[in-house]
Amino acid sequence: MKNLDHPKVSCLCRAIALSRLSPRLTFALCTAIYLSALLESPSLAQTPVKLPPEASTGAVMLSPFEVSIDKDTGYQAGNTLSGSRFDAPLKDTAAAITGFTKVFLSDFRANSLEDMTAYSPNMMVDIQDRTPAASPSFMGGANGTEGRIRARGLPVGTALDFFETLMPTDNYRVERFELAVGPNSILFGFANPGGLATSTTKKANFFRTSTSLLSEFGSWGRQRYELDHNQVLIPQKLSLRLYGVSEDADGWRQYDFRKNSAGTASVRFDPWKNTKIVANYENGQLRTHITRPWNAQDLFSLWRASGSPLRDANNFVNADRSLGLSRTTAQGYVFAGGPGSSTAPFVFGMSNNNNFRVLESQYEDLSVAPINQAGFTLVAPSLLPYNVSAYGPGSTRDSNYDRTFVRIEQKLGPNGVLEFAFNQEKTIGKVITPQGTSVILNGDPNSVLPNSNGSSVPVANPNAGKMYMSAPWGGDHGFFSNRVFRATLGWNWDLGPKFGKHMISALAERGNLEQWRYAWAEILVDDKNLPIFNQALPDNSTNRLTRRHYVTPGNFSTYFAGNGQDPVTTTINGTTYHNAVVNTDLGGGDIKRAIDSVMFATQSRFWNNRIVVTAGGRIDALQFDMMNGARLPATDSRVAGKEMISNEWAFNSSVASTYKWRPRSGTLGGVFHVNRFVSLFGNYGSSASQPTFNAINLATRGLNGPSKGVTHDYGFMLNLLQDKAYLRVTSYETARANWDSIVLSADPMNIVSPINRVINALQQAGRLTTDEFNAHLLPGSVRLLHDIDSKGYEASLGFNPNRNFTAQLNFSKTTSAYSNINLGFEDWFAGESAFLLQKAGSAVVQTTSGLTVQQELSALPQLMADGRDFYTFAFGERPYKANVSSRYSFTNDGLKGLFVGAGARWQSKPKNGRLITGRQTNGNALYGSAVYGPEDFKMDCFVGYKKPFQFRDRKTELSLQLNVRNLTDESEVMPLRYNNEFSGLSRTQLFEPRSYRLTVGLDF
Repeated sequence: MKNLDHPKVSCLCRAIALSRLSPRLTFALCTAIYLSALLESPSLAQTPVKLPPEASTGAVMLSPFEVSIDKDTGYQAGNTLSGSRFDAPLKDTAAAITGFTKVFLSDFRANSLEDMTAYSPNMMVDIQDRTPAASPSFMGGANGTEGRIRARGLPVGTALDFFETLMPTDNYRVERFELAVGPNSILFGFANPGGLATSTTKKANFFRTSTSLLSEFGSWGRQRYELDHNQVLIPQKLSLRLYGVSEDADGWRQYDFRKNSAGTASVRFDPWKNTKIVANYENGQLRTHITRPWNAQDLFSLWRASGSPLRDANNFVNADRSLGLSRTTAQGYVFAGGPGSSTAPFVFGMSNNNNFRVLESQYEDLSVAPINQAGFTLVAPSLLPYNVSAYGPGSTRDSNYDRTFVRIEQKLGPNGVLEFAFNQEKTIGKVITPQGTSVILNGDPNSVLPNSNGSSVPVANPNAGKMYMSAPWGGDHGFFSNRVFRATLGWNWDLGPKFGKHMISALAERGNLEQWRYAWAEILVDDKNLPIFNQALPDNSTNRLTRRHYVTPGNFSTYFAGNGQDPVTTTINGTTYHNAVVNTDLGGGDIKRAIDSVMFATQSRFWNNRIVVTAGGRIDALQFDMMNGARLPATDSRVAGKEMISNEWAFNSSVASTYKWRPRSGTLGGVFHVNRFVSLFGNYGSSASQPTFNAINLATRGLNGPSKGVTHDYGFMLNLLQDKAYLRVTSYETARANWDSIVLSADPMNIVSPINRVINALQQAGRLTTDEFNAHLLPGSVRLLHDIDSKGYEASLGFNPNRNFTAQLNFSKTTSAYSNINLGFEDWFAGESAFLLQKAGSAVVQTTSGLTVQQELSALPQLMADGRDFYTFAFGERPYKANVSSRYSFTNDGLKGLFVGAGARWQSKPKNGRLITGRQTNGNALYGSAVYGPEDFKMDCFVGYKKPFQFRDRKTELSLQLNVRNLTDESEVMPLRYNNEFSGLSRTQLFEPRSYRLTVGLDF
């Protein structure tokens, strides 16, 4: 027991014990312990453990599966794993790879995936600028990642240590970051053809016992703390590394926030000379605000311009539409409250029957033919500034995750290495947020409202003429688990000058993944957990709750659509009801996926290393089991325990459908070093990427098959000024076939809403049975297949003239085109319309839109034609992108330790729409010239100082750094889409204004 009194051991014991607490508390207490131990104990302040000469030079256990970062120079990465599965120089790699060095990540404080890709050659954050409408799940679904990235116009996957991940990317755990662009499945598995963003995580090492503490403070109350401690317990045998992060920050928009806490423990154990074992465990939680990059939909302007007239909904006439009024056919219940309300919060029901009708204000005259209407339009910033999130304080996403990673590496003589790796990741997510295209800004034109006690006698509206914001609330919750076992054999063969040198790798992998997600809606239930109106279909619109939040004009802190996390209680006809969430459908999917993969790759060098050839192939045997689901009976234990609602949708353990695929992919690339200055390269790569788990095929109602990615790259490299300048120029053609990215629940291709209006109307009219209703209702996850082709060129220049200066310059051009947009719609539509219209009298049944079933169905072919035309235009595409980053370090005596740097990012004008010059006979638009948005330009800069000093015979370094982002404070709003009349915006991209971050670090 006396050994526990040793300060070093005592410190570690206390830190390990604390790891059972919350990550944030663990971080804070560990920091205090390490600092106090350092100050109190001379034994802890001793000279760092010295490695044997061969260890310090990396000669012992030099793994071909780990990158040698000692070849990085400034911002220029030297080696990569992404190019060939081996640690190989970038100059010998035919595939397009970008490595971000530790110096770059530190200089620009790149803590997220979005930060890292800002200075990449041909990548950008995907804000759904190329889709008709941004979906709530995209902006923060339970199984979504924090941000999505496009490369060459195609989506990019994310990985940790070359294992696919849904965990948020954070620099606290990152040792190195690489971006591999284009499909190349032998390198990183079953992934997106746009490429892979890979983080190599920090791991325990034998270099020395060291501690790094970092604090970051910034604009809008930003606080971030990091700890990284590596403890060598037994030199060259056993080490422990603990690192963590605690982050709490608000955003530049009101109600925006980010709370992040995570911690990792890493152990390295080398039991024998040629055996290395590394194990990491991470646990974390990320909680963020969910919003959209605009303010709100305008359903207010024409009514206000008309003098804000008041009407009784039961006496509404069509002429009132010209005043900006409409009588809603929506059903359900409204929870009305807010600081602008004249009464306490109350609930009233609406059903489109006499005395249960409600009026809504409008942006425009709805008596005009729909094809001549402006359509969805955002509120002018004078009515609601962009720095306010209209989603309010209750719109949140909560993700809890943990990861276990184990790698065992065994050297097989002087030429071989055998690696066994295990990776398991689990993520549980929950989202609650307003649903629909956007929250809405309304005026209240109702002189009377339905009686809140449920009687048929309307009452005077206490809030007549007032302004409010509204939205139905819902969200989703989901689970992701992925367990992977991998064995990799690497072997070096040197067959002499005639037959060359060869690095060969063979991989076998088994992966088991499960992912499920439910979409939520908010409804009213009684004390017995029974829905207020339709108990057979609890998710039906008649039970739904919409929140209406009356605002205080001019006080923008009140401008949000209520808070979906606030409880609602009301009494109607003597029965007390409260709010609850219900699963709306099974569209989120419950998928169990098994993958058995084999891969063989080789990198061969000929002619004294002047020719380098990378080749390989991969086979993935996939089995997808789609689990069954049904509405829960009242006898289910979850219903009896009031965990769920009778007739609510739920997955079960039976398999509904099994899909099996066996995609093959490969790569062949070569580099020819013409001389020491000029190199030529060419690369072919292919990949297979899995179907979107919650994307349902319109016709089959099942999963789509894997999409296929193919790329052809070729170009040249220049190595100038004695390796001080490195230029790479690539021309490429990259394509993806059978991609299921076109969503059919968003305009202009929204066929889900009208079909579901029809299905609901026919069921309520007694024309469809419950089974027929369930079978024909379309989930929001229905999608169409299509192809996309991208081509262009990329250029990257790394410049390191001396040890003081480093710079990186990137430029790219990309054009993309959609094609072969699924023609299966016509067959589906013929069968669906025939089935629905065969029901007696169904054609004249009115839906909640005011149209008949026949009218709703007749409009669908035009919607499909408009959508196909939309995608051929490639909205949002910015063909040209360029960025530059640089750093200068002072080394003269007076300024030694000082460094400064800057970066600039530019993207060309996007396509924001086309002028409509007329209409064809079928109603489709005739388009004129294209309308472009503004260019995007941002600058960042930093200044820092590092001061080494001795503290108790221990080498210590203090660092200070100030970062300024968006230095020139460019516009916070970027137009992305206009309404049909170009009289207002329908979508924007918002940018963070100028911000500051001050970082203080201590390394010892």
